[in-house]
Amino acid sequence: MSDDVVTAAPARASAGGRAVDVRLPNWVSIIFGATLLLLVLGVLGRPSVFPDTAPYLDSGQTFWETIVAPLHPAPPAKAASPAVVERLHAGESLAISALASRRPWYGVFAWPLERVGTLWLLVAVQSGLAAWLIWLSWRVLAPEAANWTAYAVQGVSAGFSTLPFIAGFAMPDLFSSLMIIAVTLLLVGGERLHRNERTGLVVITGFATMAHGANLLVAGAMIALAAMAALRSAAARTTLLPPIYAVVCVLGLGLCANMLFDLKINLIHHQPPGRPPFLAARLLADGPGRIYLRQACAKAEPYLLCRHKAEPLDDSQAILWSGNKADAVFSVSLPPDRMILQRQEGRFVIGTVLNDPAGVAATAAANWVRQLGMVYTEAPLVDQRMYLGRPEDYPADPPRTNELYLPSWDASYYRMSALPSAIERLGDCTRTEPACRPRLSIPAATRLQISEFLAACVALAVIAARMTRQPRSGGGWLQALGFITFAVVVNALICGALSGPFPRYQSAVAWLTIMMAAVGGSSLLANRSRLSGPTG
Repeated sequence: MSDDVVTAAPARASAGGRAVDVRLPNWVSIIFGATLLLLVLGVLGRPSVFPDTAPYLDSGQTFWETIVAPLHPAPPAKAASPAVVERLHAGESLAISALASRRPWYGVFAWPLERVGTLWLLVAVQSGLAAWLIWLSWRVLAPEAANWTAYAVQGVSAGFSTLPFIAGFAMPDLFSSLMIIAVTLLLVGGERLHRNERTGLVVITGFATMAHGANLLVAGAMIALAAMAALRSAAARTTLLPPIYAVVCVLGLGLCANMLFDLKINLIHHQPPGRPPFLAARLLADGPGRIYLRQACAKAEPYLLCRHKAEPLDDSQAILWSGNKADAVFSVSLPPDRMILQRQEGRFVIGTVLNDPAGVAATAAANWVRQLGMVYTEAPLVDQRMYLGRPEDYPADPPRTNELYLPSWDASYYRMSALPSAIERLGDCTRTEPACRPRLSIPAATRLQISEFLAACVALAVIAARMTRQPRSGGGWLQALGFITFAVVVNALICGALSGPFPRYQSAVAWLTIMMAAVGGSSLLANRSRLSGPTG
């Protein structure tokens, strides 16, 4: 069977007996879908960045320049003032303290694309990957669907979901959803996947889990669910064990790669890559952590957090990233103190849970529910002038989102980062130039995307009900829907309960509901035509 043509869609016979359902090469559908994503993004906005984009690009630049440096020696560095040197060292130390949560692999992927063709090239590649997985989902999960429905699925996914903005975001967020699709197709695709396709899905899974730790946990949960299904059925074991082994192996390789990277960083900087105390900050902001901290400090427990017990400690973003010493903890601490905070996090979390298990469970459940409902984009729609580092261009009315801790805005930090050049390479971005402000506002996007998500959920319920009454149709789609739904729920649990409920995490995967509804509709149409038989 050739990989270059669509073979799943059956030809329909006209009255004259000639096939009228013309099969086009699969790359036509993929290019069509990627182009639609770029068009929607271009009409409503443009590629966007986030504060975390800077360390990703910096790590990618360091990686590639380290490889090329022996061939192209760098020019002598210009002398910098002691104040600038001190600030650069402080910023480097803080970046290393958070490096375990921002692995360099996305930067390794993104930096050369941005340098060669601006952020538009990066977005084009990300859109192409998304379009390929959408097409592959259609081919595997709706094998009898008419050829034209592949284009309909691409159009619905691009025009009625968060996907264009997630694909246009210079962050690894898109790969959370791509990994969910990849693992799902590996588990349910069976013989409908070609060898090259399986290889591509495994590579995407490995890259996504290396790029962000939450993806590793979600993939692990999906594999655990598949393993439970395999234990219950001999037939399921035959189909599920090979992809389970493949995914487990690639997860193991990713863990090894990250461990080697951590070792290298420790040898170079004499500081191991750290992970900000996200969970401790979450417990403090939610309340149970503050109660336990006051009690522990009163008993002279040796928590470094006791230095900050008089601060509000009611905003996890402020605790971690604020530059204001009145409400900050992690970012304003000295490097040795940040390492102590990281080492003490586990003990603090256990103490908080034991002190008030019901309170911790209640707040975690509330964050989980809030995260499930955050199916709209915020960060990709922020006015990009905020990241230029020029106070005169800073928006007079900065966006009010819970994804950015705006009081910590520091013009000098952004000015020295990779963000201004990446933004300005896309075109003029000043106070008088509206191009940096998306045409779709955050409030409008919230209303629109919540409505789209709810409509998709209703459609999924109707399609699933009809497919369960027709055992011969949609078996693969129903299994895929189960895995994807499970992954979306687990993603909300991991991100919402452990880090905090932010739209970035759920909007990155919410578009899967729209895609699955479109694929399911294609499968139902094919089954309806099959039952009615040829006409004419």
